[in-house]
Amino acid sequence: MSTNILQRFLQLQLFSVQGDDARLDKIREATATLETALIADNTLFLRTLVAASNPKTPITTPAMQAAHTALEGQWNSFMNIFASPPAALFRAMLAQAAFGAMDKNTEYAIGGTLLLRNIVKYRDFGAENELWCHLYDDLDAQYEQAAADAWADNFHTSSTPLLKKVGEKGPTVDRAKLQLAMLGAAGPHGPESKAGTNPNPHWPGANDVWAGEFAKRATAAIGDAVDDAIGTGNKVISESLEQRLPNAEGLQRRTRLLWWKEAGYSPTLDRGYAKMSAPVIAIAAAVDVHRTVPKLSPRSVEYFLSSVVTSIAGKTARPPVEWLDRLAEATDGAAAASVLPALTEPTDFLTHALNRAAAKSSVALPDLYAEIPKLALGELSVIVFRELQALASVGTAAA
Repeated sequence: MSTNILQRFLQLQLFSVQGDDARLDKIREATATLETALIADNTLFLRTLVAASNPKTPITTPAMQAAHTALEGQWNSFMNIFASPPAALFRAMLAQAAFGAMDKNTEYAIGGTLLLRNIVKYRDFGAENELWCHLYDDLDAQYEQAAADAWADNFHTSSTPLLKKVGEKGPTVDRAKLQLAMLGAAGPHGPESKAGTNPNPHWPGANDVWAGEFAKRATAAIGDAVDDAIGTGNKVISESLEQRLPNAEGLQRRTRLLWWKEAGYSPTLDRGYAKMSAPVIAIAAAVDVHRTVPKLSPRSVEYFLSSVVTSIAGKTARPPVEWLDRLAEATDGAAAASVLPALTEPTDFLTHALNRAAAKSSVALPDLYAEIPKLALGELSVIVFRELQALASVGTAAA
């Protein structure tokens, strides 16, 4: 594993093996078992990362119980060493397993990075703050570089100019080839009895018969020569264009986003944003952009989304629970619920809370967002967008 998270937790004295390296080896073996399970079952990955990155994760959560079982399989008597279930140790194992899985699976790495963007920004890690910031920064730098490459305009300079300068020669007719063809059109042979290309079987004295054959052969000769010259020119232009713009997908993505912004229309809900309640605007916009861009998208897309939502719904910031209340009261809340994935866990997803509020079944907030004093709808939309992108990348809507 590229990052020794277990060792970092040990250095922070979040758990102890009392100087016994054999115990640490057993923990590592158990962690490897967890990592293998994550790679084999994508529904486990996000819940594992959520549990690992929360210092207050209850020992009863499925991910923590999985860590307990894995460690017990390698070290049956481990509970004799600890006065109570070692939650920090379990979390260290889960973090190590999750980051190990991300090393081996690009889709996990994309999903994990986007999820951590939300978690690291809003969570108080206490003594673990530096550790998690460091883990996230490394991941995020790799993600942003990959996203920049994927969205690159790909405009390149070329050694071949697209158009010739005035006075420069472009593609020309092959005169020697044309001369032989015209010689052939004129008669059976030319000087020194050398026949031209596709020779006319008649001499000019044959009048009408010669004229018909000459016209046919001369037309073919001139037409072929011109076609060859034009074909060469087209090839030069085509190759030059390919060198300058081998892939315009990055430009097309930006164009689609600009069209979406200017239209002020949600293809997901099939209505204009001006006709939606404020919290539904944030949700619909997040879903619309999520469905427009690939999983690997630069941070500028998030800023663009936030800017668009702010321009429509305003800059007002409220405690997150107030937005849930307003969503539950909105007449178009059911439409929002219909486009959000029906999550059962991890419950730290804001998408989960919004879905339940829109369906008027609950307005409970995830712990991660419960302590945020105020949240603007632009920020809320970005949080949902990241969660949707993470779910799509990992390949599960049930997490």
